[in-house]
Amino acid sequence: MFNSEWLGDFLSNLIPAAVVIFSFILCYIVYGKFSKTRITDGKLSRISAQLVFILISLCGLAAFILVLPLSDTLKGQLFSLIGIVLSAAIALSSTTFIGNAMAGIMLNAAHRIKIGDYISINSYGGRITERGLLQIEIQSEDRNLTVLPNLFIVTNPYKIIHSKGTLISVDVSLGYDTNRKLIEKTLIQAAENAGLESPFMQITALGDFSVNYRVSGVLKEVKHRVTAQTELYKYTLDALHEADIEIVSPNFMNTRTQEKHTKAVPSPSHHIEEVGMLDIESIVFDKAEQAETKNSLQKKLTRVSDAISKLQTALKESSQDSKAALKQRIKNLEDIEIKINLSIKQLDKSLDSS
Repeated sequence: MFNSEWLGDFLSNLIPAAVVIFSFILCYIVYGKFSKTRITDGKLSRISAQLVFILISLCGLAAFILVLPLSDTLKGQLFSLIGIVLSAAIALSSTTFIGNAMAGIMLNAAHRIKIGDYISINSYGGRITERGLLQIEIQSEDRNLTVLPNLFIVTNPYKIIHSKGTLISVDVSLGYDTNRKLIEKTLIQAAENAGLESPFMQITALGDFSVNYRVSGVLKEVKHRVTAQTELYKYTLDALHEADIEIVSPNFMNTRTQEKHTKAVPSPSHHIEEVGMLDIESIVFDKAEQAETKNSLQKKLTRVSDAISKLQTALKESSQDSKAALKQRIKNLEDIEIKINLSIKQLDKSLDSS
C-alpha cells in the first residue's frame, strides 16, 4: 500500500538540498556575469576568477552534503572521502589538472610574464595572447596559436624578451683576404642604418676558409623585433656588397685558381626601386597586439575609474565655487571612460572571432 506520509517526509528532507543546489547555481550565474565584467574592465585577472569559481564549487559541495538527509556518521565518511580524493589529487599534481592550476597560481604570483610579452620555451616561441589558470596561449611568428600548459612552463627554462630593449644580431662569414677594420666599419654602419642603437661587432670564430663575424645592436621597440631583424639582414647585405666585400657563408669554400680571381659580389643595381617594408608584426602577431592593447586599455580604464571616484568624493566636500570645475573634470573623465569601454568591446569582438 502506498505510504503518502513516507513520501512527504522524503520530499521535505530533500527541500534543503534543493535550496542549496538552486542557491549554488544562482551564485555561479551571478558571479559569472560579475567576473566577466570585472575582467573586461581590467579589475580582475582571469586566474583569480577561475580560483573563485573553484572555491564556490567546493563550498557548494560541502553545503550540499551537510543538508542531505543522512546520519552524521555517513556525512563524516563522505567528507573524509572528499579529503582523501583531494589529497590524492594534490599528491599526483605533477601530471594532473591541479598541477597546472598550481603552476598557474605560481606564475600569477611571480608577475614575470604578461600579455604581449615575447617568450621562448624549448622549441616554442612567440607573443603571449592569453593567460589562464591552466594554460597560456602564444602566437608564433608563423601567425599560428600554440597553447602551453602552465606546468610545462614552470618545469622548463623559459626566456622573456626584455621589454625595455633587446639585442638584434646577424652572423656572416667573410674571407681572410678582407681587412678586418673595413669589415667592422661596414657592419656597424649597416646596424646604424637599420635603426639599432649602440651597434658593435664581434669575431665569433676563425674558420678554415672564413672568419665568422657578428654585428649586434639594441632595439628599443621590441614589438618590431621581426621587422628589425629583417631590416638588419637587408642593410648588412647591401653594405657588404657596396663595399665590394664577398660573403662566404657558411658552405662557400673560398678556393680559386691563380689566373682567375673573381668575387661573388653582385653588380650594383641602382635603377631597381626599394620595395616598401610592410609592418610584419601587425600581420604575424595580430592577436597578440590586440590582446596587449586590450590589457593596456583595461589598466587605463582602472586609473580613470579611480580618478572619477576620488573627484566624486572631493565634490561632496568641496565649496560651491569649485564644484563647477570638479563636475566638468568628472564629465571629461566619464567621456574618456565611455570611449575606452567602447574600444575594449571592439577588441573583444576581434579576439573572439580570431
